[in-house]
Parts: sequence; C-alpha cells; structure tokens
Amino acid sequence: MEEVKKRLLRFTQTHLYKKLFARDNHEVGVAAVLVPLFFQGDQLQVILTQRTENLSSHKGQVAFPGGRKDPEDENTVATALREANEEIGLPSSHVDVVTTLYPVTSVNNLKVYPVISFINPHFEMILSQDEVSSAFTVPLETFLSDHNHEMDNIMHRRRNYTMHSFNYFDSVNDRQYKIWGLTAAILIQISVIAFNREPDFVNHPQLRFKTWFLPRSLDDDDFDTSNL
Repeated sequence: MEEVKKRLLRFTQTHLYKKLFARDNHEVGVAAVLVPLFFQGDQLQVILTQRTENLSSHKGQVAFPGGRKDPEDENTVATALREANEEIGLPSSHVDVVTTLYPVTSVNNLKVYPVISFINPHFEMILSQDEVSSAFTVPLETFLSDHNHEMDNIMHRRRNYTMHSFNYFDSVNDRQYKIWGLTAAILIQISVIAFNREPDFVNHPQLRFKTWFLPRSLDDDDFDTSNL
C-alpha cells in the first residue's frame, strides 16, 4: 500500500501534473468521484457501482461513487466523501484520502475530479435505492490488461467519440458489467501510475492522455520531477 501511495503522490509533484491542474476552468460545472482502493491479500481492488435506470444521465452505467459539487461542500474531497456515503454507505472515517488527480472533462462539460483513497473495506454497504442498482469490486490491474478490452465508438450530440471499454464478470453478483467511457479512462490512468507501467493494449491516438507517460521510475528515491 505504501509503495502505491508513494507513486500516486510523486506523480502529483510533477510539473506536468501541476500544469494540467492549473488549466481548471471554474466557469464550467464541477463534480468529484471517490476512487475507493483497498488490498485483498496482495491484490489491489477498486469498488465500482452501477447506476440505476431512474437517473436523468448515464443511467445503467458503471461509475465511481460521486456527483456534482454542492454549494455547501468545502472542496471536491468533501464532495467525493459525501457522495460515497450517500451512495454506498461508506463512512468518511473509513477513508484515507491520498490525493486528487487533475480533472477530466465529461461529455456533459463537467470537470470531474478523481479523489484517490484507500479505504477500510469492513463497513456495512448500504446502496442508495434511487442512485445505485449494485456495487462490486474489480482488481485494479484489470485496466492494464488487453483481456476483455475493446475500443467503442459512440455518437453524442452529433460528435463521434472513441472510448476504452472493459467487460467484467462479477461472480459475487453473478453479473456481467461493461466499464467504459470516463470511468474506464480514469481507471487506466490510476493503474498506470499505481503499477508504474504502460497498458498491454495499444493506446488509441485520440485517447493519449497527456499523463500516460512513465518517468524514469516512480519507485526511485532519487527521482527528479523538475523536468516533467
């Protein structure tokens, strides 16, 4: 756990990260998602949810716990913690926030801040009936593998988008899930940093995240971030 935390924190110390974060435009809507990580044995896991069909947007899709920033939220971390508690019953006392990655812009023009955390998974999961139809865990390294990985082309508001997609079968819920779009993109980015390696699949040219790079080593104690 400490090695993964160190890599995530070192990434946020790079000049590239700070440059990207400085581009935030407060004229658009702001949202935050909690990325709840935990170790099961020696395997790093992440909790995901499936949205209900009742919601006005992204109905039935796999997502992180999260949502729009409310006026009373002190910051995006507070938003992510509040939403995780409302959606899956995760108490903030069970959450160790590591860092916040730079925001990703959704197709609805929301700036979405991924709040990376390690959680104590021993809590009573209570799903919001209005927002969450199910919750499940996935090994994080899934999102570096070409197994069950596809590229999807979708049309949204008369624009074509090419997106990463993963098919994942959860044996606990006995259900097949499709993890795609912004959620898949964030998971790939976090996996690249956490495991300090590129994905096995070929990265589509339109989807080359500016942060899909590996410094000499995020494990190197003498790693110099001054040139990034």
